[in-house]
Amino acid sequence: MAENELTIKLYSILRDYAGAPLLKVKIEGPVRVGDLINKLLSESEGLRRAVEIVGLENIVIIDGAGKRLNRDSIVAPGTQLHIMPPPEGGSAMIKTGILPKGASVDIMGLVSEASASAPDTGGIGIFIGVVRGVNPDGSRVEKLSYEAAVELAEGKIKEIAETVAAKHSLSFVAAYHYYGDLRPGDITMVIVTAGTSRRKVFPALEEIVERIKHELPIWKKEYYIDGGFAYILGGRKVRPKS
Repeated sequence: MAENELTIKLYSILRDYAGAPLLKVKIEGPVRVGDLINKLLSESEGLRRAVEIVGLENIVIIDGAGKRLNRDSIVAPGTQLHIMPPPEGGSAMIKTGILPKGASVDIMGLVSEASASAPDTGGIGIFIGVVRGVNPDGSRVEKLSYEAAVELAEGKIKEIAETVAAKHSLSFVAAYHYYGDLRPGDITMVIVTAGTSRRKVFPALEEIVERIKHELPIWKKEYYIDGGFAYILGGRKVRPKS
């Protein structure tokens, strides 16, 4: 890639109407994304018509590192950009995963991505679930053992995130759940939502948490300080008979 140009990858209707999957754009230095888009539309009649069909406000722009950009973002020469219409599930940026114990989640990185997910983002909600050391019934927890049907859970958590994002018109959802042996204080779940206001973000956050707890094929087994244990099935504790 030349030092004074950007590579633009186009997808779906944008690619078809522009007549090419790749565009090379020469720039003299760092440029604002909004100005770059205006330049592209002025130089390609086909791309301009496709954007009119999709709606400029619905166009998704992502850099080579996977970060979603807005019209005020600055890009430098040598950057690769992906410009696309909203996917079938909506234009929200979705990040999900079923993670083994010890895998890290960059929570502040997710917050930065959520903040930049749309120009009208006005609120970000965060939920972090942790293992309790003492249950409401007074039982003292040594550890929780989460067993996951990983492939099924990965598909389900993504489905939940996409569905809730569309329902509440969110611009960003990240949802991660851990499995393995977790001890008090360990993180079990990380959820981040972003939208235009708290009235969208908070209800969506709670809905995602509740749906994950009730719909994901993940099973919890509690081990107690006194040596006992119980399976958590359908919201109730099942203790093996002695």
